[in-house]
Amino acid sequence: MTKIRWGMIGCGDVTEVKNGPGLYKCRDSELVGVTNRTTAKAEDWVRRHGHGSVFPSVKELLACPDIDIVYIATTPETHKEMALLCAAAGKHCYLEKPIAHSYKDAVELQKVFASAGKKIFVAHYRRGLPKTKKLKELIQRISPVQSVRVVRTDTQKTLSGWRADTEISGGGPFFETDVHLVDLLDYLFGPLYYFHTTGIFTAKANKANKGREENTITLIAQGRDGIIISGLWQYGAFKALDICEVYGANGHLTFAGMSTGGKAVLETADRTEEIVFPDEEHVGLPLEQMIVDELLGRSTCPSTLETAMRALKICENAYGRSAFSGLAINANRG
Repeated sequence: MTKIRWGMIGCGDVTEVKNGPGLYKCRDSELVGVTNRTTAKAEDWVRRHGHGSVFPSVKELLACPDIDIVYIATTPETHKEMALLCAAAGKHCYLEKPIAHSYKDAVELQKVFASAGKKIFVAHYRRGLPKTKKLKELIQRISPVQSVRVVRTDTQKTLSGWRADTEISGGGPFFETDVHLVDLLDYLFGPLYYFHTTGIFTAKANKANKGREENTITLIAQGRDGIIISGLWQYGAFKALDICEVYGANGHLTFAGMSTGGKAVLETADRTEEIVFPDEEHVGLPLEQMIVDELLGRSTCPSTLETAMRALKICENAYGRSAFSGLAINANRG
């Protein structure tokens, strides 16, 4: 192959700027088809972006022989179903996060795609950002790293729209959104094999918002070379914070983990540096280029189903999944 041809299922907000344009802007990449539950929405997306043709159904898009890989941009409760359809159709898959509602579902996807001989990538796009590449360089300068401290707070307890319904999203902001930060920690300091999570939840007062909402979640994890990672997530806090601190034998690094831009401060014995990261226009494009390059045999993509499963397991573990209120304390060793 000299070009990778994409299909896209779903055309919600995430496809407008973050992840959709990269499918037709990446080098040696082409967006062939778009489908959506509401056909008129797909027609509007194609008209405004000027790329792709509208397919009236998922079945017809997956049957198209001119499509090599499918980006699944639907809501999380359909991720497993859509991914299984991709594998059955003999297509590679680029799956939005979270992978599925459970780690068990992710294991099933792993087996099915291995059997089909097809690849599945996950939209943890921070792994592809130039910011992340630079962070790896800064971390190397202060290595060996001894510990990492994360503080992530938000003034809101719940997400909005479909994300507020756990039957659709699979969980609250830690599971649906901050899985990005957990995955970034895994990429920078992992693999994270050993972890302990504690979650304190309260029942949602609004019956329309099914399930429960997070108050506080803590994480203790062990990364490569014995690095200890401690994390605190506080929802409904007085103010929003996004702090990652890296303590190395040769210096100290601070940066914003969830932000795709922002700045970092590096302190060493000789100097203190401030590094500013520009905001990317299309944050998903660098990772999508890595996917294209892997499928064309030029390099490898760092965001696979297997890497994303580690973050999913940590996030799922914080919820307990056994009750909708009270204290859930969960530990995992493997």
